[in-house]
Amino acid sequence: SRSTSGVYPDINFCTTPNKICETNSGDGKDTEDLRWTVAMFEFAEKVQRYSNSNWDYKQKLVEYVSGGMNLNEYYPFDLDHSFIHAVSSIVDRGCHNAPN
Repeated sequence: SRSTSGVYPDINFCTTPNKICETNSGDGKDTEDLRWTVAMFEFAEKVQRYSNSNWDYKQKLVEYVSGGMNLNEYYPFDLDHSFIHAVSSIVDRGCHNAPN
């Protein structure tokens, strides 16, 4: 039988996993908090733990922040976005250097 306890007891993720992506659960209750919860879990599980032989998230984050995070209000098109692209690639494709 299905549990009625938990943070989202009205959602059966086994039968309706798409509830995570819906902007409205169908009963008028917005699922924004659910999407944020899933996103934070994905970030913690995929990105923060990501490390392989030539790219480590924590090391690259320190380098990115120490380098000023490439903030340049006068020349935004000359910025190096490789860190941002790598993190996005980890989330979307599971590796830091996935082909486009």
